[in-house]
Amino acid sequence: ECLLGRAEQAWRLIQSISPCIRGLDPELYRAEPYVTPGNIDGPDSPHFGRGGWTWYTGSAAWLFRVVAEWLLGVRPAREGLRVAPCIPEDWDGFRVYRRFRGAGYLITVSRNGEGGKLVVDGRPVAGDIVPAFRDGRDHQVELLL
Repeated sequence: ECLLGRAEQAWRLIQSISPCIRGLDPELYRAEPYVTPGNIDGPDSPHFGRGGWTWYTGSAAWLFRVVAEWLLGVRPAREGLRVAPCIPEDWDGFRVYRRFRGAGYLITVSRNGEGGKLVVDGRPVAGDIVPAFRDGRDHQVELLL
């Protein structure tokens, strides 16, 4: 959905598999609300809605990557760190810290009508790639949507 630019649908899908949200109905979900399951039984199952394989799966790592790299849009690129979020319209923005190639990046994304202006350490940067600094220091990144 993020590749297609459909932020609302992407967020709905993430919510539909989030153990925190699924766990709000423990009688249906019957799995730990703090562990990402490997599966959630579908409508043809006699156990519809039940989470399974909660401690035997790589699903948590994949869910993290989907949220961090596609919904929040902070992902590695050959030239540096891409910041291209796909967030729902009702989000004002977010902050995230990311270590990348030996440097730290405190990234703040906010909606203010700038249309995608990227600022790194107080200087405008063209495009959506933050340069890889490799200097061991923290850098301030702002994306103004």
